[in-house]
Amino acid sequence: METDYLFNYLNSIRPLSPDLKEFLVANLIFDTFNAGDQLPYRPPISTTIYFVNYGLISGTHTQNHTKSTLWFAKEGSFILPLPGSTGKQFIDRIEFLKPTLLIGFETSLIKRTIDDFPEMLSIFMRIIEQNRIESNNRQLFLRLPSKERCSQLFKLMPNLFIDSNSDQLASYLNISKRQLMRIKPHLTTK
Repeated sequence: METDYLFNYLNSIRPLSPDLKEFLVANLIFDTFNAGDQLPYRPPISTTIYFVNYGLISGTHTQNHTKSTLWFAKEGSFILPLPGSTGKQFIDRIEFLKPTLLIGFETSLIKRTIDDFPEMLSIFMRIIEQNRIESNNRQLFLRLPSKERCSQLFKLMPNLFIDSNSDQLASYLNISKRQLMRIKPHLTTK
């Protein structure tokens, strides 16, 4: 079933009651994309919490004719709109690097869900906390020397070095493509 991975993840935070599970199934949104698909970051995406059931995606932003890769999301990741971002763009585009299934939940249903199923508060809080930790880790990650940044990312997400192009990867690592090409052959999974 398409929701097994998501429900296993949520159950690991806090067990879901049958009624809550039924409510979620009735309100989840399923969107599939092929590798190479792109879409602008606009409603309903910016008003939806997405779970990457499978696949690999990136969020990009273009400024002064320079495209930057801001984040990657792999299987098992959540994509959250920024607080107060309803209707506002914080990235320009989502790019799908592999066939991807996103399972979404409208942010407009959060209050109702918490009112009807109070256990969801701890689940939502855990998802938000994990997203905040990942954001903080990204800031710390960018302070590392470039070789260490590449090495750590290779250990965490080795598929990025296969499934993304060198421009995306170099942009995410905040290094030049040339520098990435010099470092890449020396990376190992040790």
